[in-house]
Amino acid sequence: MSSPRKLGSEKELPKEPSTRSSGLLHKTSLNNGFYDKLDTFKVLPWVFLAFVCATTSALLAPELTRRHYPSGEELLGTPAQADLKAPFDIEVPDEDKTRLRRDAAVAAVGRVFDYDVGLIDITSKRVRLSFNATRELLQTNAPTQEDSRLLAAQFSKSLNILISLEESDLLFSQGYSQSLELALRRVLEHFQSQPIVSEAALLARDIKTGIAIQEVPDSQKEPRLVETVASIKDLETVRTEVLANGSQFLPDMPPTQRSILLRLANKILQVNLTVNRAATELAREVARLEVPTERILVKRGEMIVRDGERMTRRHLLIFSSLNRSSKKAQHWLIMLGAGLVILLLVGVSFYATRAQRWRLQMRTREIIFLSCTFVVMVACSRLWLVISSAIHEAYPLIPLEVFAYGMPVATGAMVVRLALRVEAALLFGTIGGLVVALLMNDYSWYAAYAFVGGILGASLIGTINARGDVLRAGVWAGLGQAVFAVGYLFFAGIAEGYTIMTAALTAFGGGVLSGFVALAVTPVVEFVFRYTTELKLLELANLNHPALKELIVQAPGSYHHSIIVGSLAEAAAEAIGANPLLAKVMAYYHDLGKGCNASYYIENQRSGINPHDKLNPSMSAMIIRRHVTEGLEIAKKYGLGEQIQAGIAEHHGTTLIHYFYHKHKENEDKYGEVSEQEYRYPGRKPQSRESALVMIADSIEAAARSIAEPTTARLQGLVNRIINIKFTDGQLDECDLTLRDLHIIAKAFMRVLDSIYHQRVEYPELLKNLSRKKEDQKKNNVDCDSKSAKGTTNPVQANQTDRPDDLRRLGL
Repeated sequence: MSSPRKLGSEKELPKEPSTRSSGLLHKTSLNNGFYDKLDTFKVLPWVFLAFVCATTSALLAPELTRRHYPSGEELLGTPAQADLKAPFDIEVPDEDKTRLRRDAAVAAVGRVFDYDVGLIDITSKRVRLSFNATRELLQTNAPTQEDSRLLAAQFSKSLNILISLEESDLLFSQGYSQSLELALRRVLEHFQSQPIVSEAALLARDIKTGIAIQEVPDSQKEPRLVETVASIKDLETVRTEVLANGSQFLPDMPPTQRSILLRLANKILQVNLTVNRAATELAREVARLEVPTERILVKRGEMIVRDGERMTRRHLLIFSSLNRSSKKAQHWLIMLGAGLVILLLVGVSFYATRAQRWRLQMRTREIIFLSCTFVVMVACSRLWLVISSAIHEAYPLIPLEVFAYGMPVATGAMVVRLALRVEAALLFGTIGGLVVALLMNDYSWYAAYAFVGGILGASLIGTINARGDVLRAGVWAGLGQAVFAVGYLFFAGIAEGYTIMTAALTAFGGGVLSGFVALAVTPVVEFVFRYTTELKLLELANLNHPALKELIVQAPGSYHHSIIVGSLAEAAAEAIGANPLLAKVMAYYHDLGKGCNASYYIENQRSGINPHDKLNPSMSAMIIRRHVTEGLEIAKKYGLGEQIQAGIAEHHGTTLIHYFYHKHKENEDKYGEVSEQEYRYPGRKPQSRESALVMIADSIEAAARSIAEPTTARLQGLVNRIINIKFTDGQLDECDLTLRDLHIIAKAFMRVLDSIYHQRVEYPELLKNLSRKKEDQKKNNVDCDSKSAKGTTNPVQANQTDRPDDLRRLGL
């Protein structure tokens, strides 16, 4: 342990470091190491992100390592060379059976016919219009017998039929009367209202399947299926029925006229049922598509063919599907995995650096740490699944779900929480759960299971007071996973007691295992990435740390001051929800630099000699400032970590060294013009709540020592005054403290100060002895000083000789 340096005069004082004016305490100077150098390579984070995407995609794509199975037609009937099992669940399409079923479904679909229900109205209207037009001609002229032929030709043209001479004479003789018109329309409406096809042979092919009749124009009705095709009549059959049964619609008409009118009706009748080829093809295509693909379901681990068994077409079909599935899955899995990882990681890094409430600086070190942790987590999960499959094949009675529940899936989020803030851990746990779920092809619920474990494990770590707290977080994560496992089994309809108990115990064990693994991995993370985790802070909180032992020897007053500042900062951090352990450890080490020139700080001055009396104010201010930079050097020497270095660098911010500044200002004639910047600490201002608490506690503890009678009212006024000074000076502008926090901090400081400076019971006899002792000591001090100058008397021995017996027993 080195001894403190003694500075006897201004000439012996080393010059102030030149880096002060350029910002020695800038954030990049707190950890001048390997990772800070990497920050200069702007492309490096993208390289790591690409590495993560490629590696994770490969791990998510098990097809990359799958074997090729024999599937050639030449192997049909040959013996298999080994036992072959299905590496994953697969449904093999049986194309031959599917084709036969679809052909049968198409053959069973009858043709679709259009039934023109509007044709009867059209025909009736045409008849009416033809009769009306002809009657109008007869009324305007007095036609002769020759004109009757012209009228008959025009009438037949309007109806698109050929009229015989006999029919023409009948119509002319009756004057195309309205009675003939109505009689003809009655006959037509009756016989035209039924479906009529052109030929009976047209329906011969549909006897087995039936036909579907759809009405046109579309009447919004579903096509009706007609299975008895023989009930549908062709045009010749209907015409025969007209001649045979049409008389009943013409009861008062003479037989001759009736016969002629029925023949005329037969000529007007039309086919109203025709084949719709497009609708028929569509119906057949729908029937073909409705037939599902015939599949052969093969479960993971199922034996496909045994060694020596002859290959069948079914075997070759399964092997061919396995090969196609592997080739096809490689592409979409790799693309999906790469796209997912890139989207999530880039999104997280962007959001983390932009969100002001996080205060999470995603520098190169954080990106490398998160990338490596993510890849290791996915790789370990893949390894866990491989080992689980091997164990399951050896012991089939152990279900694969047991291994899935037992995976320490919460480890990654817990490790990230120990190194970074809780927001990063929660996002890491969410993303990690989704990615690990992709590995579990058969367990889509695993994303929620991993999410529960990761979130509980990360959020319940919180402030650590002992290493067992990490295991406690693992226990709570295990309980959450157990509850989720039981709830999922109930949701799936599984109520067997043995299955539920096994799942709950295994899930609980997975959470506990996550705590153990996180506890074991954390030292590696601390060493590789130079993080000061909660566990590292526990080690630094040990007062036997070499840096603190050196401080107590060289600067005992500063050491005692740091311990009290730690108590103040810890109490305030607990009150506002900050990290009390970090605040306390920051306070323990914030004045390490005072050990280098201990006698220049008043708390270490015991002899009554103040070295600053011999120095000008600017030199004194330089020495005072140096304890910050020298403290940083000592912190780097002992590897205290970036957070502790930040506490050392920020505990004075850019405050003014008031005493020496005003001393210089009062004696400007002697020391020259004063510059306020020369008497300010180089900064930076506190960036975290914990370092801000150390700043305030440091000033309050130092000021409280100067109060002669520290009553509660005086202490409260002191606390409020110093907090207001720091606030108005802008020292708290860059941290997350609110006005409400400052009010709570003041109350917390008062509780601690009251416990330190509380009123004590007075002991009269002891007070009398102490009064006599003080008087004797004053005399002895005068004598000792004079004797010490001559070198004849030891003042310490004189003091010990004059102590009362009761004080000597107390060690005073």
